[in-house]
Amino acid sequence: MNNMQFTVYDETVESQVKEIRKLVRLSMDGSVSESMASLGYKLNWGVSIPRIKELASRFGKDARLAMRLWNIGHRETMIIATLLMPENGCPESVAQAWAEDINNSELAEQCCRNLFVRLPYADKLAELCYNKPDSPHTKEVAYRLASKFIMKGSSCGNDFSESLINNVKTDVQNKKLSDPIAQYLKQYAKHISKADAEKALESLQDVNPWVFEEVSTFINYSC
Repeated sequence: MNNMQFTVYDETVESQVKEIRKLVRLSMDGSVSESMASLGYKLNWGVSIPRIKELASRFGKDARLAMRLWNIGHRETMIIATLLMPENGCPESVAQAWAEDINNSELAEQCCRNLFVRLPYADKLAELCYNKPDSPHTKEVAYRLASKFIMKGSSCGNDFSESLINNVKTDVQNKKLSDPIAQYLKQYAKHISKADAEKALESLQDVNPWVFEEVSTFINYSC
C-alpha cells in the first residue's frame, strides 16, 4: 500500500491473521472473485459482505490487528480491518493513510460505513479527504461520509456536508463521482423542501444526466 503503517511483530496478532486468512480462503467464491478482478485489490477471494462481517465478529476490536490486516492489501482483509479497528483507538494519521490507500468504490463505501463515520474526528477527516485531489478516491470518501452524516442525523459534519452543495456542479463533471454525489444529493433532498431540492438539481441536468435522472426519480417517489 502507498501509505503502509508498520506494526511491531506480535505473536498473538500474527496467529489471528493466520486464522482470518484461513477462514477467508475457505469462504472463497471463485466466480465472484473473477468478476471483481478489475477493482484493483492485490488479491480478492470473492467473499460476500455478510460473510466478511460474520468472520470479523469472531474477533475482538484491535488496532494492531486491524492495521496488520489492512497492510496485507487483500479485499477481505482490508474490509475486515475496517470492522475491527476501534473507533476510539484509530489515530488520525492511520485514518488519513487508509483513505489515501483506497483505490475503488467498494472499499470507499465499506471504510465510510464501518469506520470513518464513527470516528470522533469524522468531520475533519471528510474535509481533509475532499481537499486532497492527488488521491483518486478521497473526494469520493468525502461525499460518502457526508451522506452518512445526514443519514445518522449527526451534528458532526453538518457544516461540511452543507458546504458540498456549492461544489456539486463542478465535481459532478467527474463521472467517477456520479454515484457518491447522487447518494449525497438523495440524503440532502430528504431534509429540504421538494421545491428546493428540484431547484438545486436543475443545474445538473446538462452536466451529468445520469445523476440528474437518478436523484430526480428519488425526489419524485421518496420526498
